[in-house]
Amino acid sequence: MDRAACEYCGSEADYEQFCEDVRKNIKDITRQDEKAPLESSCFPCKICTYPGVKPTIVLFRSSLPEEFFIRVVEDIPKVDLLMVVGTSLTVAPANTLVYRVPPTCLRMIVNNEPVGHMLGIEYGPESRRDFFAQGHIDEVFLDLICHLNWLDDLAKISHDLPEASKSLLRDRLACMNRDEEEHGGVNSDEEDDDVRGSCGGTCSNDVKPPSDSSQAR
Repeated sequence: MDRAACEYCGSEADYEQFCEDVRKNIKDITRQDEKAPLESSCFPCKICTYPGVKPTIVLFRSSLPEEFFIRVVEDIPKVDLLMVVGTSLTVAPANTLVYRVPPTCLRMIVNNEPVGHMLGIEYGPESRRDFFAQGHIDEVFLDLICHLNWLDDLAKISHDLPEASKSLLRDRLACMNRDEEEHGGVNSDEEDDDVRGSCGGTCSNDVKPPSDSSQAR
């Protein structure tokens, strides 16, 4: 969540300014911010002046965009990998995707705790199509990027990442550089993979993907 826009005119808002407006105008129900106001007040869109600026995500009880329903019909039959990221899988219709994909589709769950048991997702060594990558989302996907040797590509667009993600990437690159120095340089692709993997670890699981589609249940 690093973008905000107006629900009325559709204009994109400066995200840092949006965060500042929230801090100044919206009360903190957790009571952790001593500077937060006691009562919430609206703040207007800088373009249309209506109070409709919000993060560009689908909030609870809000309708999904029309494109979601179009893409589901067209894409679901062709999906071979479904990634379920940071969700409780308790809200429909988004949660129906986990059992609407083909039976040969692998499902990767990225979350702090297992979810979707009632929807047919299986955890543990007996599962043949579900992979549980437990941990912080940024860390899990950074591990995945390392394993796929995409880290250099990510570094090239790091300026587009949120500050917390950039910091995590910088730490990972620094860790890898230290490992490379300790190993006396990288001499092969196999050694390169070893170095890249040594700073990760969250993306691990006892579940093994099926060797062919007939093994998926």
